[in-house]
Amino acid sequence: MFFRKSRRESKAKLEHKLYLAKETPEPIFDLSDCGIRDVPQGIFSICRVFLKVCLRLDSNNLASLSGGGNLTELRLLKILNISHNNFSHLPDELGALVNLQELHAILDVSYNNLKQLPEDIGDLVSLKKLDLIHNNLKQLPTSICGAQRLTHLTLDTAHFEYPPQEVVERGLEALMQYICDDTGIEYKKVENLSDVLVSMEKSESYFDEDDKQLQVMK
Repeated sequence: MFFRKSRRESKAKLEHKLYLAKETPEPIFDLSDCGIRDVPQGIFSICRVFLKVCLRLDSNNLASLSGGGNLTELRLLKILNISHNNFSHLPDELGALVNLQELHAILDVSYNNLKQLPEDIGDLVSLKKLDLIHNNLKQLPTSICGAQRLTHLTLDTAHFEYPPQEVVERGLEALMQYICDDTGIEYKKVENLSDVLVSMEKSESYFDEDDKQLQVMK
């Protein structure tokens, strides 16, 4: 009985949030904490038609982004939050999100199991914040050198293999410089080094409704 009630409540919450997405000018499409296992059909198209710049799919039971439509329909997105789900990998087509500034994969290890990032991560040339804490990542793809506007990176450094753990622990500039040198790509130093973060500590994400920015608390 409780399970059925919970499913009804989740369905009602989802329907209400879908209604709000279409009826309000709010640029944030919030489908967080709806108990969904699949992205509802047509969600990506709704983002495009209603000019949504932030899509929240966090705190669900998702293992894939398939079902929502073609990822190219999310070209206007600046913030994508898929934290606290069941992802074991990210789609290779991620590079299609050319305006993406913040890719939030702040994933609790009890809900997610990312072991690698797609090579297309380097195509996100506007990417500024990449949060990967609480996963099983042991290496970063060399293609990440393409994301040279990156100013924030959070991940677990324990048992990291590439770049070596001692490099990762020196911070984002050292990490990016190491990979760029390794691949023969020029590294252009980011301007605001005070914003650079590579974290070994547990992080918690929250959404600030006042400034509409997804932030990370240490």
